[in-house]
Amino acid sequence: MMLKNYQQSPLPVLSAGKGYLVVDKPAGMAVHNRPGADVCSMMKDFILSHSRIRQKAAFSEEFGIHALNRLDKTTSGLLLLTCTPEAHRHLANQLTQGRIRKEYIAIVHGALYPALRQEWLQWNLPLTKTAAGRSNPQGKGKRVACDTRLRILHHSRRYTMIQCNLITGRTHQIRRHAALDGHSILGDQRYGSKRSCRYLAEHHSFKRLALHASSLTLTFAGTSGCQRIESALPLSMRQLFEHDLESKP
Repeated sequence: MMLKNYQQSPLPVLSAGKGYLVVDKPAGMAVHNRPGADVCSMMKDFILSHSRIRQKAAFSEEFGIHALNRLDKTTSGLLLLTCTPEAHRHLANQLTQGRIRKEYIAIVHGALYPALRQEWLQWNLPLTKTAAGRSNPQGKGKRVACDTRLRILHHSRRYTMIQCNLITGRTHQIRRHAALDGHSILGDQRYGSKRSCRYLAEHHSFKRLALHASSLTLTFAGTSGCQRIESALPLSMRQLFEHDLESKP
């Protein structure tokens, strides 16, 4: 739910304080590199036009707005924005040290580990640090350690809904690990099946990646303990899964 003081924000603001904002990004919106239409530039314009919010966030116009965690354009969910150098350093240190817990919900093709529902499992194939492609999701060149924890939440007729916790943070990590396990994420144009993506778009109007950044657990400067921020599963993902759950073979 958007904070009451931020009703005019172009994106839902789920948490805010000195030097930071946590927003709920929709699928299809870039984080940066699209001036006037990306998350960072839109939120900067919003803060600059609202003095009360600018003061609460202690916004530094010289520093600007920076996204601390990466989300692909087709991924939805929680995005942590910093707007002062001090807040950025504090939160970046937590991220580097693995003290920010990032959880995702994904829907993948097929019956993933049907006998192991709710048990924590691990994908640990090494990946290159940069993005790869459908023919070789691990990537060419030097590969580094890469760990994703996951558990099965639900099975439908053709799909599996999973929760993923990132232990490391390589580019497209969950997408690549899912593809390497033979269960690519629905709507993944880069690592999944082109035929499946066409089917989802044509028959279900589903034109996004079925990956959602659902929660962040972290400690903000000046607070005594961890704070968990959550984002609800988008309607498009929920409806697609429920439709498959209810459909007949």
